[in-house]
Amino acid sequence: MRIAVLIKQVPGSESPLNIDSSNKALDESQVAYIINESDNYAIEEALQICDNNENGEVVIISMGPQRVQKVIREALAKGAHRAIHIVTDSNESTDPLTTASVLADAIKNEKFDIVFSGLQSDDLGFGQTGVILGEMLEMSTATLAMSTELSDGKIKVKRELESGYFQWITMTLPASISVQSGCNTPRYPSLKGIMGAKKKEISEVKFDGANSSQEIKRLYAPRNSKETVMIEGSTDEIVKKLVDVLKNEIKIAKGLFMDILVVLEDSNGKIHRLSVEAIVGAQKFASAHNLSVSALVIGMNAEALSSEAAQYNIDKVLKVTNDLVSTYSSDGYTEVIRQIIERESPKYILFGHSYQVRDYVPKLSAKLRKPFLADSVAFDISEDSAVSTKQMYNAKLLSDIAPNEEPPYLISFQSATFNSDNINSGTAQIEDCDISFDSSIIKTQSEEPFKELGEDLDLSTANLIVSVGRGIGKEENIPLAKDLAETIGADLSSSRPVVDSGWLPSVHQVGSSGQSVAPKMYLALGISGAIQHVVGMKGSKNIVAINKDPDAPIFELADYGVVGDLLEILPKLTEALR
Repeated sequence: MRIAVLIKQVPGSESPLNIDSSNKALDESQVAYIINESDNYAIEEALQICDNNENGEVVIISMGPQRVQKVIREALAKGAHRAIHIVTDSNESTDPLTTASVLADAIKNEKFDIVFSGLQSDDLGFGQTGVILGEMLEMSTATLAMSTELSDGKIKVKRELESGYFQWITMTLPASISVQSGCNTPRYPSLKGIMGAKKKEISEVKFDGANSSQEIKRLYAPRNSKETVMIEGSTDEIVKKLVDVLKNEIKIAKGLFMDILVVLEDSNGKIHRLSVEAIVGAQKFASAHNLSVSALVIGMNAEALSSEAAQYNIDKVLKVTNDLVSTYSSDGYTEVIRQIIERESPKYILFGHSYQVRDYVPKLSAKLRKPFLADSVAFDISEDSAVSTKQMYNAKLLSDIAPNEEPPYLISFQSATFNSDNINSGTAQIEDCDISFDSSIIKTQSEEPFKELGEDLDLSTANLIVSVGRGIGKEENIPLAKDLAETIGADLSSSRPVVDSGWLPSVHQVGSSGQSVAPKMYLALGISGAIQHVVGMKGSKNIVAINKDPDAPIFELADYGVVGDLLEILPKLTEALR
């Protein structure tokens, strides 16, 4: 069993993010680089498989300047056998499509059985490279993997879905799999491993440069989307002011041509909320630039979804009901959309950035050789092109990204980029589309989604939410947040690090890998405001944040903010609100 693991060196979370004179890259002079967090889980998954298989080999693959060898040696110290380093210039930044192409050329003769990668990088945050690479190497692909099982020349992957659901899929080998954080417990390098790593082989491959399919036009710090009212004073004064805000301010007590194609996702027989938001965005762009809007529905519920979509102010709804896509598969959906694009020639293909979109649109990007402008928080059409605004470096910086390619442009939108309440009603025609392809292209078999046994909690309808993050310190402090939630009649939620640490069940998790919420009030306790969490709660009507770090990104989103010690504030706030 030959396994490759893709790893990346990224700035540590505490590193200053100063932008260089070009306004397109970081000034690296003060940056402390570390291994990308989710890549540690990919390494561990590969090592565990190798531990259980004789004659197994784990090969680390990384791309970057000479400084990258630091994290390569760290991975070798954990137990990997050898490494391949694709050497680039330190200031050279490549997009996922270009990166995957370079990686594919470098490793195509290695004949790996499995390629593991972390879900996404903590710097640029694209989260596409593993899927694109797999498609280029003609591998089966899967994302958001929580566990894997090898059997009879195939691999079963437990995929994390939204809202607490999971799904087992069976894949043929070779396969490229992107793993989610928390899927295992990464090992630490031993002293013996560190010493042994010094002798392990690192093959260097020189990267001669390639034309990027997209480029960063500008990198810049985000401006506050809200004017946060900072609440200051002693602990007693802060509590008094918070009580006043919560009780009196928030009142917690009681066309002829297809220009834009929106691909709609099925959510239990209804259009997925993120897809509805994407329609709102499409309507906005169409109105501003005199463009046509169409929608595409796929699968066994296409009839119901097309009827729902036809009630919106769009030109037409395309409906695909082919038996091979009655249930979701990344291969089937990719082929359907590819054929629709070939037939209709839309300029802009829009998606809500859901788990499903993360799974198959990078594959579509590879198929079309077109960049995927993923997880956009803003978007504009300029000079017949597209400019996407994306959060980077855990939402501490923003970037404007434009493709260096001709249309079509693939764009997905982060949750709450557009307000679904602003959708315009209308009447659209429904058109059946006959799509045909051979079943042999489908490399994965999906089982029915399921939830883990245990507590069932739907936060999507909650009116008040108290949410706890890593800043709570330890599991023993969780009852402080529970007491406050019970006092004001709120539901308790958390960020992913709290779940990964085992302090709360996964059903409480809010964010890109959890539930999406939009309560009247969201009280964020010790939550820094990482992008993965923010996407799940930024639609909240009122956000109150308490954090000891005055520079925490959550304050850029909050309506009310407190810089202070949770352990002092929470008991007094709870007592004052009884």
